[in-house]
Amino acid sequence: MKINIIGASGSGTTTLAMALSSHLGFKHLDADRYFWEKNLHPFELKKAPEIRNPLLKGDMENYTDFVLSGPVFTWDSEFDRFFDLVIFLYVPSAIRMERLLKREIERYGKLIETDERRRKAHKEFMEWAASYENPAFYSSRTLHRQTEWLNSLSIPVLKIEGDVERAQSFQLSLEKIASI
Repeated sequence: MKINIIGASGSGTTTLAMALSSHLGFKHLDADRYFWEKNLHPFELKKAPEIRNPLLKGDMENYTDFVLSGPVFTWDSEFDRFFDLVIFLYVPSAIRMERLLKREIERYGKLIETDERRRKAHKEFMEWAASYENPAFYSSRTLHRQTEWLNSLSIPVLKIEGDVERAQSFQLSLEKIASI
């Protein structure tokens, strides 16, 4: 089974993907690993599509069972054919933004305040994340674009919306997987 978990940054896509892949013995793939170059300043240098797309496609072809965290539907429409299930997580903005701020502080600590480069990157990231519900904001990671894509799919979609506990999201996901 091949599962894609999408939602806004801070909605828990990676956390749920890691839990499901561990529990089910599936490979966990994370879109960020394909999207961002590894360098001294993480999450700043994007991989070119002609590099990232073949890497992701190769891994998706290589594994019989995987859970992919993060949206890739705007990268290449060919990726849609791989999925048997899409899980969509929607968490209210205030909760997401609180989670993201906590994560940023855990990752970067005082650098958010003391390092000009990190302060700028943090500010831009938080503004980008806060724009998820804004239909005028153009990004692959917006509620509008993700909803459009979900509505176009002919495969099962599980929507988990609200301030749902991680254990409950995990259980709902397992039940949906078992029903397919």
